Order: sequence, then structure tokens, then C-alpha cells
Amino acid sequence: MAQENKPGDELALQARDLVGKLRRIPVTSRRFVEDTQSAYERFRLRPGLLDLLAETGLPIERRDGQDWYDSHDLANIALHLNRGPLAVAARRFWPAALRQVDAAGSACYEIEYQLRCPTPTHGPTCRYVLAVPGGRLVERVVHADGPGLRESIRTTVNGSWPALPAAAVEVLDETRDFDFVMLPSDLRHDVGFIQESKLADCAGVAKLLALRARAAGLGARRSFGLIVAPPFAVEHSWAEIRVDDLWVPVDPVLIRAMIAWGVLSGPEWHPNRSIGSILTRIAEKGVHLGTHEGQPTHVTMPSRLVAGHSPRPDRPPTTAGNPTDDPATTLLSRLRADGLAIPADVDPVVARLQQVNQTLWDLEDAARGTPDDHRLGRLKRDIDAYNVRRAQLVSAIDELLAPALAQPTSRVAPLSCSLGTHFDRLTVAVLRSATLARVDDPRADDAARQLTELIDAIRADAADLRQARRRLPLPGVHKRYTAQVRHVVSDASSKEHDVAVTP
Repeated sequence: MAQENKPGDELALQARDLVGKLRRIPVTSRRFVEDTQSAYERFRLRPGLLDLLAETGLPIERRDGQDWYDSHDLANIALHLNRGPLAVAARRFWPAALRQVDAAGSACYEIEYQLRCPTPTHGPTCRYVLAVPGGRLVERVVHADGPGLRESIRTTVNGSWPALPAAAVEVLDETRDFDFVMLPSDLRHDVGFIQESKLADCAGVAKLLALRARAAGLGARRSFGLIVAPPFAVEHSWAEIRVDDLWVPVDPVLIRAMIAWGVLSGPEWHPNRSIGSILTRIAEKGVHLGTHEGQPTHVTMPSRLVAGHSPRPDRPPTTAGNPTDDPATTLLSRLRADGLAIPADVDPVVARLQQVNQTLWDLEDAARGTPDDHRLGRLKRDIDAYNVRRAQLVSAIDELLAPALAQPTSRVAPLSCSLGTHFDRLTVAVLRSATLARVDDPRADDAARQLTELIDAIRADAADLRQARRRLPLPGVHKRYTAQVRHVVSDASSKEHDVAVTP
């Protein structure tokens, strides 16, 4: 909404400049399939802005008494005028991840591929195939009446890349007048159109740079994969130039766009540096990230930072609040060092609880941001399903801890909450602290302090348990989601076993 309140003259100038560029795309390549309602629901473009764009010459088609718009036009307008989730990611999450990995040297991310069955009545099982980082294909078969597929993949990105040779810099400089836009499929890889129009889709830039670099005698290739910048990963294409024995990812057009938006600044951010610190490669050319029964299907990819590595010697340490170590894993180690007998089976359950709370966090964000009642209903059902899993995991932690930590006497006061609930609160506090730190929110320092205080409180409760000053609270389920629940807990060897929980 803040962007909507810009002075009218400034917004009109931005709209006129953008529409002038988009009009370089031939009308024959447009598909007018978005009406005013979908322009808002999908792209967050309000009717008043659409009217302004039409006045500045945006191509539209009038039929059935209403205006129809091209999807790529609307996507480009949303991106460049700072509307919708992609614009938020490009301006907040991508530069934050670039800076974070640049300072740390490298980082490990976990990406959860989320897919739903598009036709639940087709049969008893669903066969999914995923294209994942490293060029692997992962095949999974699940029950069709289940919640779909959730497959977690880990990938490491590198923040330390060598400088490009002069010949490569000259090739990249050929794109200095290009504008980053999303082009229709018939123009996306058309190198001639890109050079003439100066409009460049990521896939077309990757193709052009690879061709020009090879013509200059350089080793070069195209790449397709993901931009990994929590809370979500998105697909992207880029070029890579070989320097010694290393393939160096480059995307000067995207870096120039981020500089123009004002989200990257300073002498260290220039179009000739690598953008590899937020990229993970899957293939040479674009592939379907997920298929269902052999047909392409939509994939959502929430992501989270698992671990950052030691800062490079020439870089200052990362700012407070960046979770370079997993606080839950660290806390379990500290509690054991303090003398608390915690079974090894607890660790993977806590890790899974953290994943579930990450997904809940993302689902709740999506539910707050959608104006679509139908989608809101689906999101709320997903939230309910994950809350069931969350309650099951908390109960599982308590059940695994009870034999080792139960006190023989009930004469001492109980803890205010169970250790399973403590770990649930901890994983949420980790998410809050990490999210605020990623976007440089002024509340990040407070969130980091709250996380530290929570860890101290849990250790104090554990010490009271160990010295019999307090006892575990009586077991029980505080919120009844189902009459009888059973859940799967993964042990340290990744085998699965059932743990029954009786409400």
C-alpha cells in the first residue's frame, strides 16, 4: 500500500517508462487472459493503477464488456512497480541472502518441495518425480488421499568466487543496456529479439552470454536451477563462465536491476561479480521441477537456512541474529553436557518439529496475504493438518523423554510446561529471529535476545529436573485434534517407527 501512495507524477513517470519498454514486445506474442479481478488476485495490481497503465499505452483487449490483460505484462508491472510476492523477494530476500552468504563464505539450505495431487480421484497412489539440485531426479509414490508430497532437499551455496578475466568482463558488458523482464515463451530464447529490443528474460540472457563467451574463446555454459533465499526458492536461469577449474555463475542483467531498485549498493556490488551465492544448479536448460504421473505440476519450495559456515578471513562476521548454528541441536548438546539423560531418538523429532513450524509459518503468511476465499480455505485446511503434526511431535518428544526424566515423587512442583512444549516454543523463536534478521528488521536484536533468554530458561528448567527440585508435568494432550492419533518419528538412522499417543 505504501507504493500506492507515491506522488502521482512519479508513479505516472514510472508507468510510462515501463509501458514504453513493454510495447517493444509484439502484440502477436501476447495472450490476453487476465481480467481486472485476476490482475489483483495474482499480481496485486489495483484498478486505478491499471487505468493509469492503459492511459500510458499498455496493450489491452476489450471483450465481453471488460478489459483483458497479458499475463507477462502484468507480471513485469508487478515486479518493476514493487507489487506482489516476487517483487518482495527480489527487493528483500534476494539481497539479504546475497549479503549473508557473501559475509559467511557459504551456506547450507534446506528446500522442501511441496506438491499436491491435481486429480485426487485418479487412483490409489500418486507418482511424483522431482528435479533437484545436483541434477538428480527423485521419484516418490504416495497415497492419493494424503496431503501430497513433502520432500526435503539440502544444498550448499558458495559465496566466494574468483574475479572474471577481462575477456569475460567485455562479454558481460554487452548487456549493459538490457532491461530485465519476463518474456513470452516464443521470445524467451530469441537472441535476435533480445539484442534488438534490449529486453532480456533470464533464460535468454543465459543463452546469449554463453554464446558470446564461447565466441570470445571462453569456456561457458547455460544453467537452470533455483534462487535460494528464504523463505522460498524460485526457479531461475543464468550463464556460467569457466575460470581455471571453476564454473562461475553470472547474471549481470539481474544485478543491474537490483542496483536500479536500490536494494544493492556500494562498490562491491557491480554487474561483473558472480551471483552464485544465491544459486543452486539443477540442469543446463529449463526442466520441470516436479511432475505428477508424468505431467508437469506446480511445486512450492519453502526454504530455510540450515547452517552458515565460518566467515571468510577478509570479511567481518555476520550480524547478530543470523542463525549460523541450529539452536535446537546446540541446546540438545548442552543439555546432555549438563547431565540430562536425553535419548538420541529425540534429536530427529525436534528437527522434524522445526520443519513443521517452518511450513506453518509460511502457510500462515500466505493465508494473511491472499484475497482469494477459495485459496484461503485450502491454506487453512493445510494449517490445521500441520498443527495436528505439530501436536503429535510435541507429544512424541514428551513420551520419549518421560522414562529418562520422570521423578519418583510428586511432592515437588511441576514445570510450567513440558519439555516438548519448550522445544516447540524454541523452534518458533528461531524462525522469528532468523526472519527478522534476514530483512534487517529493527526488532531483530530483541528477537535474538528473546531467543537467548528462552534457551537460558529451558536450561534452568532442565537443571531443576536433574536436581529433583521440579518434576515433569502430568502427561496429556492440551488440544484434541483427533480422537486417536498415531504419528511417525524418524530416528537417527532415518528408519521409521510408530509411536502411539493416547489423548
